[in-house]
Amino acid sequence: MPKTGNPTIEERKRDNLELFEKYLVDVLDLDNELTLEELNLDLVDLLLDDHKFKDNLERALFKNLQKLTHKKFVLDGKPHAPSVRNWLRDFVKRVGSAYFDNVTLSQYITNSENAKILDDEERKKLYKLLIIYRNIKFFYKLASVLPFEKLKIIPTKEEDYLEKARTVSGPPKTEEEKKIEKLKELEEKYSDNSLEKKVINEQIEKEEKINTLKYLASQYPKNSLERKAIEEEIKKMES
Repeated sequence: MPKTGNPTIEERKRDNLELFEKYLVDVLDLDNELTLEELNLDLVDLLLDDHKFKDNLERALFKNLQKLTHKKFVLDGKPHAPSVRNWLRDFVKRVGSAYFDNVTLSQYITNSENAKILDDEERKKLYKLLIIYRNIKFFYKLASVLPFEKLKIIPTKEEDYLEKARTVSGPPKTEEEKKIEKLKELEEKYSDNSLEKKVINEQIEKEEKINTLKYLASQYPKNSLERKAIEEEIKKMES
């Protein structure tokens, strides 16, 4: 868990990355609402502050070797450990990496060979893992349509994260999201270490930041000092 006291931003990032890479299954078993709320607030704050942290957090998820379930698990036709990493790999292989709603999620848990043999407790744990994956991977999409107090990474109550899923199952895309999608399509045409890919990646980060700032601005009344300050920052970035 993130340390108590007053850790620096870098220490908070490091602790949360370690949590997601090594102890996420323990978090899934937590039923302490206050602890989860505090953890969510810390994660949301870090994600809004640093867009690169989202990718780091997603990578940490895919490094997690903790066993999520205990029944037989097959990946690419071979037996594998039912780890967090392998469950995510199986899900992405079958569903893809685009945004997914609760219908798609339920179909995977009900129909996939690995998930349909799970008992109720293991299915619930898998469901929560995939919600966490969605909340991280599509955090800025969620941030553009949900009020700040509704933003969470780790689901705390079933009705809460199910309601969130319904709310964002098909929101209209912002102009920034449309630009980001086109930039990501263009990015795929270049090699990882190319100058072109680096330039496009920087533009993607800029558009994601603008998208988040516009969301934050919308949370304040028109003509308020807070909103004016954020809108001024947006103008600087867009110029």
